[in-house]
Amino acid sequence: MNAEDEEAATGAAEHAPTRDGQRSARRRGDRGSLSGRTLLHYRFGELLGAGGMGEVYRATDLRLRREIAIKVLPEEMSRQPRRLKRFQREAEILAGLKHPNIVTLFAVEEFEALRFLSLELIDGETLAERLPEAGLEVVEVLRYALPIARALAAAHERRITHRDLKPSNVMVESETGNVKVLDFGVAKESHEHELSKPPSTVDETVPMVTQAGGMVGTVPYMAPEQLRGEEATPRSDVFALGALLFELSTGRRPFEAISQAELMARIMRDDAPGLRQLRPRAPAMLESIVARCLEKEPAARYADAGEVARALEVLAAHLSSRSLTAPLVVRGLLPARRGARNLLLAGVAMAAVAAGAGLWAARPLLDRPPPVDEVRDFVRLVTVPMQIDGSLEYEHTVRGLEESLRHTLLEVPGLHLVDEGELANVSSSAGIELGDETRRSELLAQLGADAALYGVIDWSERELTGELTMRLVGTEELGLDWRQSYRSRPENRARINAEIAGDVARQLHLLRPGDVIEPTPMTSVAEAEAAYLRSLNLRRVGRLDEANEALQRAVELDPQFGLAWSELAVAEIDNHRNAGRCLPAPMIGDTIDRVERAIDHARQLAPNDSSRRVAEALYVGQVHQQPQRALQIFEQLLDSHPGRSDLLLGYALMQRSAGDGEAATETLRRAWSLHGTDPQVRDQLAWDRLTSRDYAEAEQMGRLLLSLVPGRTFALEVLQPALLAGGAPVEEVEALHRELESQGFTVHTRLALQLAVVREDWPLAAQRLLERRASRSIPEDEHGWLHAVDMPYAFLIARHQELAFDWRGEADVALRYLEAQFDQDPLDPVLRSMAALVAAALGDSERSRRYLARARELAANQWLYRARVLEYGVWIEVMNGEPRRAAEYLTEVLGLDFGSYWSETYVERDPTLTPALTALRRRGNGP
Repeated sequence: MNAEDEEAATGAAEHAPTRDGQRSARRRGDRGSLSGRTLLHYRFGELLGAGGMGEVYRATDLRLRREIAIKVLPEEMSRQPRRLKRFQREAEILAGLKHPNIVTLFAVEEFEALRFLSLELIDGETLAERLPEAGLEVVEVLRYALPIARALAAAHERRITHRDLKPSNVMVESETGNVKVLDFGVAKESHEHELSKPPSTVDETVPMVTQAGGMVGTVPYMAPEQLRGEEATPRSDVFALGALLFELSTGRRPFEAISQAELMARIMRDDAPGLRQLRPRAPAMLESIVARCLEKEPAARYADAGEVARALEVLAAHLSSRSLTAPLVVRGLLPARRGARNLLLAGVAMAAVAAGAGLWAARPLLDRPPPVDEVRDFVRLVTVPMQIDGSLEYEHTVRGLEESLRHTLLEVPGLHLVDEGELANVSSSAGIELGDETRRSELLAQLGADAALYGVIDWSERELTGELTMRLVGTEELGLDWRQSYRSRPENRARINAEIAGDVARQLHLLRPGDVIEPTPMTSVAEAEAAYLRSLNLRRVGRLDEANEALQRAVELDPQFGLAWSELAVAEIDNHRNAGRCLPAPMIGDTIDRVERAIDHARQLAPNDSSRRVAEALYVGQVHQQPQRALQIFEQLLDSHPGRSDLLLGYALMQRSAGDGEAATETLRRAWSLHGTDPQVRDQLAWDRLTSRDYAEAEQMGRLLLSLVPGRTFALEVLQPALLAGGAPVEEVEALHRELESQGFTVHTRLALQLAVVREDWPLAAQRLLERRASRSIPEDEHGWLHAVDMPYAFLIARHQELAFDWRGEADVALRYLEAQFDQDPLDPVLRSMAALVAAALGDSERSRRYLARARELAANQWLYRARVLEYGVWIEVMNGEPRRAAEYLTEVLGLDFGSYWSETYVERDPTLTPALTALRRRGNGP
C-alpha cells in the first residue's frame, strides 16, 4: 500500500454530508468554526460532521437559493500535498460521475487558504441507521441493493473503484426513498496496467484501526486481497457489495470477531455462512449472488458491479414486486397469491430485456481490440436474421442455410451467440428494427453484446446457390466494421460456412491469424441437403415432428450424411426427454435402436461435430446409466463452448443424475441468464424449481410459461402441483382451470383427473379417466407406460365409482407390453417400477414387489430416477394392501432433497396416499 493510499485509509472514518454526521457532531459538542459565516455566496450553517479529511457543513447557496452541503478542507490540511491531492481527486471523480444514485457535486471553490466542495444535501438516514436487527425482507433488500449496484457499476464503467462501501456510506432520502452512494474520498481510478500488476508489499500496519476494542473503519467490508495489501479493483468493491447484501438480508455481517486481527483472519480464511442458514426464506438465487460476491479469489467473483446489478435484476424479475418495478399484467391470467407476485411479462421473460427499466443494459465484453496475436476467451455475438433477396417461396431452405452457419459458428471456442428469442424481445421492446444501422449501438448495448453479424443472401433455388454478403460490426469501443462476400454452393457449403466462421472468429480475436476451422462434410445429394436445411429451420421454429421427418428423409437420400445423422441423434434424445417432460421416459419400442444407429453413423461420418457428442453424452448418461462419464464429456465441450444452451441443459441433467441437485440448479440458472427466452431452458428451470420444492418460484415460473404460451400443458403441469403442494386453496386451481377453459383452452386430462381426485369427486374423476383413455392417439397395445401412470387413480376410483370401461383388461394388456420392453432397456428403473405399479393394481403383489425391488436396485445410483421409483413404491404398497410398507417409501420421498414435488401438504390432499399417510402418523413419524 503506498503512502497516499495509507493516508486515505486512515481518514476513511470521516462523515458524509448527512444528518448521520450531524448527530455525531452533536455528540462531540462541536459547533464548527465556520458556522454562521458567509464565504463567497455560501452561508455556512450547522456542522454536520468532521473527520480526518475535513468538515462538512449544512449551508445555503445564496445565489441559487438552495440548501446544500459543503465539505471543507481546512487550511492546515491544504498545505499537505497528499491530502490536497486526495481532496482534488474526490472532486474530479464526483464531477465525472453523473448518476442518480451518486451524490452530486455542484462546484469546487477556493476562498483565501480554504478549499471546499459544494455538494448535494441529502436529507435522510444512512442504511446503517435504517437496518433492523433481523435484517430486511428480500423486497426491501432489492429496493436498496439495485441502486447501490447500479451506482457502483457507473463508477466501474469509468474505471473507478470506491474502496469504502459500507452501510454508513449509503443514504436513503426521507421524502423520496432515493438511494445515494456517498464518500468517494478514498476512491481510486484504475488503469489497464494497474489491474494486472503484481501486488504491492503488504503493509504490516493495517489501515482502518481499532478504537477502544471496536471497529471504526471498514475492515468488515474489505476483500481478502485488500487486507493483504494488494491493489483494490472493481472485484474488491464486489466483495464489499456482497458483505452489504448479506448484512441487509440478515442484520449481521458475514464475518464477525471480537478483535480486528481475528476478523481479518476470518475474512481471509473462512467462508461466510450461507445466507439461508440465517434467513431460510431468502431466495436461493439471492444466496447464490451473495456467495459469489464473497468468494475469496477475485477471479471467482463477478467482474464488476454491473454484473451484480444484472444478476439482481434477474432476481427482481423473478419476484417482480410492484414495489420494485411497475409490472405489466397480462390480461386473462389469475393473479398470483401471497408472495408470488405478478411477473414482468408482455414478452419480457425473466432474463430478457426491458428497455424502459434498463434491465440487462450490459456493457460489452470487448473494450478495445487486442494485439493480433492475443486470443480472447469469450465474445458475445448477435447474429441478425439475414435479408433474403428474391422469392420467399423457399424460405425454410434459406433459413436452414442460415441456421447451418449458426451451427458452425457455435463450434468456435469462446463465441457465444445471443439467443434468437432474446434478440427479438429486445428489438420489440426497444422499438429497434433489426436492420436499422442507425440504432445498432443501442441494440448491442441493450443485449450486452460485442458485435453484430449481418447478412444478405441472394438465393437460386434451381442451382441451390446462395450469394452471401456478410458484414461484422462491433461496438464503438471495438471499432470493427468488416465485410466479405461468399458464394455458397452444394459442393462447397461446409467449406464456406467454415470460412465465414473462421473469418468472423479472427476478426473478433477468437482465433489467431493462421488458425482455421475444419469443415464437417455435408452431402453431394442436393435433395438430402435441402431436407437437412429445412429440418434445421423447422426445429428452430418449434415444428419438431416435421423437422425429424425431414432429417429422416435426409439420411434416407444420403446414408453418408454425417451432420444429418448427428442432428437426428440429438432429435431422438430430445424426443425421449420431451416424452417424459423434463425427466426421461422409458425408451420403449425401437427408440434405443434408433438412437444407437444415429450416434454410430454420426460418430463415423461427423466425428468432430459437437451435436453428436451432446447426443452421445446424454445416451451414455441415460441409457448406460454412467452420469460421471457423461459429465466429463459435457465439461470438455463447455471448456470450448461455455455459453451453449444445449450443453448447459445436458450438463444440468447429468448433474442431477449424479446426485448433485444444487449444482444442477446453478447450471440451469446460468443457462437462464444467457438464454432466458429459450423454451427448453425455461422448462427445465421451472421443473427444477418444482421438484426442488421451491413452490413459490415454481409457481412464478409456471405463470410465466402460461403467459408466454397461453393454454400450454407443460406450464400447467408445473403450476398446478406448485399450487397444490405449496398450500394454495384447491378453489384457486379450479378457478385457474375455468379461466383457461373460458379462453378456449382444454385442460389436459391428466391434470383434470388429478384435480378431480384431490376433490374426491368420484363421478367426475371417473369421467376424467374415461376422457383420458379416449384422448390417447397411439395404438391400444402400445400405451402401457402411459396407462401405468394412471393406475393409482384407476384403482382408487374403481373402489368408489363404477367405470365405463374394463380398466383391468387394459391393465393386463399394458403389463404384457411393459414386460416385453425389459430387454430393450435393461437398465431403466422407471420401466420396471411402472410394470410393478400395473401388477399391483391387478392384485399380483408378488410380481409387483419383484419388479419394484429390481427398480430400486437400478435406481440406487441413479438420482435422476430415484424419486419416481420411490413415489411408485408408495402407490404399489398401498395397492398391495401394505400401508406400513407404503409409509416407509413415503418417508424416503419426503426426505429427498430434489426429484419430487410431494410435500406434506400435498400428501394430505391426495387420497391415493391417505393409507400411507395414516400409517406414517400412527407410527409417530407423520407430518
